[in-house]
Amino acid sequence: MDTINLERQIKKNIYGKPQLAKLFYPPGFGETAKNEINTILTNLWYPQNTKNTYELNPKYIELKDTHISVLMEIILRTKCLSDVHLVLMHEKCHSKDDFRKICSNIKWNYYLEKKLNIKIKVNSTASKAFHESSLKEIACEILTPLVNNIYSGEKSNEDTILSFELYKDKLTISISLVGEPLYKRGYKKDLKTLAPLREDLAACCIQKFFHFLKQKEITISQAKVYVPFAGSGTLGFETYFYFQNIFNHFFQREFIFSKLPFFKKENYNFLIKKSSEDFINSKNIEILCIDNTESAVKNCQDNLENYLGLSKEYSKTEFKFDVQKNDFFQSNSLITLNNFDFLFIPLNPPYGLRIQNKLSSAHFYQKIAQTLNQLSEKVKSQQKHIGGFILCPTEEAWSFFFKTLKFNIKETYHFTQGGLDIRVCQFYT
Repeated sequence: MDTINLERQIKKNIYGKPQLAKLFYPPGFGETAKNEINTILTNLWYPQNTKNTYELNPKYIELKDTHISVLMEIILRTKCLSDVHLVLMHEKCHSKDDFRKICSNIKWNYYLEKKLNIKIKVNSTASKAFHESSLKEIACEILTPLVNNIYSGEKSNEDTILSFELYKDKLTISISLVGEPLYKRGYKKDLKTLAPLREDLAACCIQKFFHFLKQKEITISQAKVYVPFAGSGTLGFETYFYFQNIFNHFFQREFIFSKLPFFKKENYNFLIKKSSEDFINSKNIEILCIDNTESAVKNCQDNLENYLGLSKEYSKTEFKFDVQKNDFFQSNSLITLNNFDFLFIPLNPPYGLRIQNKLSSAHFYQKIAQTLNQLSEKVKSQQKHIGGFILCPTEEAWSFFFKTLKFNIKETYHFTQGGLDIRVCQFYT
């Protein structure tokens, strides 16, 4: 098929027809991701004549009757998603012969370029006599002539992933439009000893907190952000991105959709222009990150330099992001009461303390609550407020914190990270 004819076919079959997609979110944050998607879809920069209906599933949001430009916009704007898959095929599959036929009939030249390196993932659940290894062999046989390389294993260097999901004789084939997961912003080097928190998890915690305030009909005007136990700075950076309308392409990362045959550069350039306008209209926010270990402070400062190096012209705006070596339990004097009405305090205490015995961890969290009580007393006379959240690794730690904290509004939810059941306590004076 020549280039002009291919473009016509893509225009007719991809841009001219409603598309189906899967939007993947971190475990435990389905409602938060759904709220973010709703916000994006009700205020699209590049509206399309599509319904964009969505449904929350246990691992992903299914977005129906959508458009490629809408999916590109979601990828640019989301903070809570890790991946976005375009569904290529969704139909019944009763045998290996059916599987081969379906895979062979897909117009792969709409979606794949010869220069691509891909990874194939096959998952067969509750299906009769289907073995994942044999299905993968069939898929590799069909796709090998169409791409540069097909990788296997976790630590590979693929451009994108093709997913074959077979459940109760229903086959879904999809391709990642993102490439490297969205939570890999590109500025951060993890500090493995200090409770690494994935960026999308941090973003979800932050968005969930401000949605929590909205539900309580609490409005904030001028906020300041104070991040104790900053570690690599994830909570500080993600809060800054939330307030400043920092979008995913600001990190100079490349999305794989820009290498696929159906990519339209003019549509993407329009979205980039709109993102710059949203950034210009955002509010400046002051961030203070502290940690009591030299390695964490250095890591956070290095990440800050990495971000400023990536962000180019976006860093030319007023940027108030301070990193200091200090002890949270002795640092009340750091918090000046000027230029803010609300002090936002997200807390993710060091991982080393999480794996001590439960009593030690519990008393440590009790001490954090006591320090927050002292801060609350300090700001109360100024008619200012404190709010935030803390990640608690055990029920005992959560219980000691929750009972000790003398704040008027408290609420708890759970998510799983690294095999730990994390209890998150949200609070507001």
